[in-house]
Amino acid sequence: MRSRAEEAITTPIVTSPPRVTRRALQADAKEERRQRILAAAEKVLLAAPHREIGMAEVAQAAELAKGTVYLYFPSKDELLLALHERQVEDLFRALLQASEAGRLDFEGVLELVDRHALSSPLYLPLAVRCLASLDAAVPSAVRSAYKARVSAHLKQTGHALEQHFAGLDSGGGASLLFSSYSLILGMWQLLSPDDAHPYPLDFRRDVEQALRALWRGRVAPPSN
Repeated sequence: MRSRAEEAITTPIVTSPPRVTRRALQADAKEERRQRILAAAEKVLLAAPHREIGMAEVAQAAELAKGTVYLYFPSKDELLLALHERQVEDLFRALLQASEAGRLDFEGVLELVDRHALSSPLYLPLAVRCLASLDAAVPSAVRSAYKARVSAHLKQTGHALEQHFAGLDSGGGASLLFSSYSLILGMWQLLSPDDAHPYPLDFRRDVEQALRALWRGRVAPPSN
C-alpha cells in the first residue's frame, strides 16, 4: 500500500480552466447591447441624415424596449454623440493602422479621410450637430469624458504622423490633424451640397485643394 506522500507525487494535478466571472459576462453583454443600440441609431439616421430621429424608433430598430435604450443613453444628444465618437475612433484607428504598416503619406491620409468622413453620408452632418449641441445639451461629465478620449486619440495619431512627416515637431501632428478637421467641418457648413449657392461648388474637390495647401505649408515631403 502506497503512502500518502507517494500518492501525492504520482497523482496528476487537475487544474480547472479559469472561470469567466459573472461581472465580466455582464460587462460583455452590456457592451454588446450598447453597440447594438448604436448600430440601430446609425441605421435609422442613414435613411435620412438631416432629419430628427426619436428614441422610440431607435429602440424599435434595435429590437429593444425604449426604456432599455434610455438606460444606456439618457438622452438623444448623448446617443448621437456616442455614435459620432465611434465614427471618429474608426478614422483614428485606420490612420494608426496605416502608420504601423508604413503607408502614411498625404495621399494615404486623404484616402482614409475620404473613405471615413467625406464619402460618408452621416459623418459630417452628425459631427456638426454634435458639436453644436455639446455644451448646451450634454451633461458636463459626459462632455468632459468625451473630450478627454478624443484628445487622447488625437495625440496618439498625431504622434504617428510625426514619425512619417519631416517638419512636424512634438505636438505638430495633433495640431495638423485638428486644423484639418476644423477646415473640413467649416467648409462643409459653408459649402454643404444640400444648400443653394449663387456659384458652382464641388465640395470634395475644394476640400482636397484646401487640405493640400494646409499640409504643404506645415510639413516637408514624407520621409521614407
